[in-house]
Amino acid sequence: MYQETFYAVYDDGSTGVLTVESQDGSSHLQVELPRPGRLVDVEEYDRARAALTAQREAYIEQLMAADRIRTRNDYEALVSFGIPDDTARRLTGWSAEMEARA
Repeated sequence: MYQETFYAVYDDGSTGVLTVESQDGSSHLQVELPRPGRLVDVEEYDRARAALTAQREAYIEQLMAADRIRTRNDYEALVSFGIPDDTARRLTGWSAEMEARA
């Protein structure tokens, strides 16, 4: 039995690893991608994965920053209506750590 690993970058920007086996021992394997894309070498695959990871981390940071802004706005609104600081922090989750990041 012969086995080979192939790396793919799909047209939608996602990546994939395909492992193909030959039952008869042949090393002439053909790979059919499950969706539009192309086969790449491991270095290009690693670069594509790194780019996807960086995009995901940037997106997560954007979501977290938006959440901090929303939480701070909620906290400030409660305080402006006379809710005690400790209670407003507890209700909104606004904390000293979030304040330091804002």
